Amino acid sequence: SSVFVLPFMEKIPSGNFACSPDDAHSNKFDFIYPASREEHKNHQNLIEAFIILAEEGHFPSLLLTLDEEKFPDTLKSIEVAKDKYKLNIQNMGFLPHYEVLELYSSVRYLIYPSLYESFGIPLLEAKQAGLPIVAAELDYVRDSINPDQSFDPNSSLSIARAIKRSLGISDQLATVAGADEFLSKINSSV
Repeated sequence: SSVFVLPFMEKIPSGNFACSPDDAHSNKFDFIYPASREEHKNHQNLIEAFIILAEEGHFPSLLLTLDEEKFPDTLKSIEVAKDKYKLNIQNMGFLPHYEVLELYSSVRYLIYPSLYESFGIPLLEAKQAGLPIVAAELDYVRDSINPDQSFDPNSSLSIARAIKRSLGISDQLATVAGADEFLSKINSSV
């Protein structure tokens, strides 16, 4: 009887092969989300976050790995959103694992909005590759890594804000007027 020990996850080449987030010109894409289209993977809120950003005049790029044959309806809805809002999203289709690992060298950040995971191996792979991570503020994430930015995965606005923080885009906060200013505006409009 023989015992074979297999690695837990594929070894990523040693060293940090991910490009610096500050060197946007060396990277083709801002974000990658290597995930299939199960409901808990939360693609809808992620795409809605990119729509929010587009409405504010920001068009970061996103790379997806959705299987065209398994998820045609999802991809059709993404194409409609891309056309309507001029989103910079590209789907690579289903890829072998080694090709996903190679993509890490052409993106600035891993984004991970999944609502739950049994483990979240892409988080570990991205961390091992030296890729900054923008992920859901959930226990499964913090059980394995500390993300560079986090967000509420149930809120497209929270995801959009985390993306802006990652890219160094300032967020305009609402100003709160005092009672005198409020009353003067009401009186001047009457």
